Amino acid sequence: NLGGEFMNPITFKFNMESFYFSTHLPIKAFSSKGNEYYSVGYDEITASILEKVDFEELTLKLNSDIKIASPIDISPIDEVNFTICPIISKTYEFGFYLIGPYTTNESSKKAIFKPKHCISYLLNILYMKLENQSINQSKKTSYNFNVNKAIKYIEENYKKQFTLDQVCESININKSYFCTIFKEHTGKTFSHYLSHYRIDKAKELLKDTELSITEVAFTVGYNSVNYFNNNFKRLNNITPVQYRNELTNLK
Repeated sequence: NLGGEFMNPITFKFNMESFYFSTHLPIKAFSSKGNEYYSVGYDEITASILEKVDFEELTLKLNSDIKIASPIDISPIDEVNFTICPIISKTYEFGFYLIGPYTTNESSKKAIFKPKHCISYLLNILYMKLENQSINQSKKTSYNFNVNKAIKYIEENYKKQFTLDQVCESININKSYFCTIFKEHTGKTFSHYLSHYRIDKAKELLKDTELSITEVAFTVGYNSVNYFNNNFKRLNNITPVQYRNELTNLK
């Protein structure tokens, strides 16, 4: 029973993967009995460090002390840390995440460096994803954390020229992985989503302003009027001029 009734397996994996690509911290998820749910980010070196963790002792501790509800830091070897936190905030009943290895010693070469004061912030990313999921489910969507960040980027920058590479760099995510999750969650490729968003904004301008077709095109991020016209017609089956004329005839 993955996280009680809070998560489906696909979204659960996306949350973990987007956390890894955002933070570069390997992460595993386990049931309360210590059975592994999912893992992302481990290579030969980090896996060898992981072998130093006594999972039997860890799961016994989590299951024996019902008062434990906050994250736990462990250090199986000198200068190397792991953080354990519940999958569902404030209870280990539904399992736990194991995050790491990392080091808080900037001069250490044993693991990726993360300042101690940043760890609690990074943990919040996992819970932000769950909160986003709950909100989105109420809206009949299931956008994950990085997809929401990309959509916000579009909303704030659609008037400008930008590339997919720039978006991925802005939200610190692998492009190939991002394309996969964006299509999975929105049903559109990134370019198609951006086109629909820009054209919807163009329709608002055609309706509510007296801007020329050229001005509308440039305002919503197109640098070619012909491309704007073709894209508008492809999505609406009429040209921008025809769309505005129809609106005028309805008045």
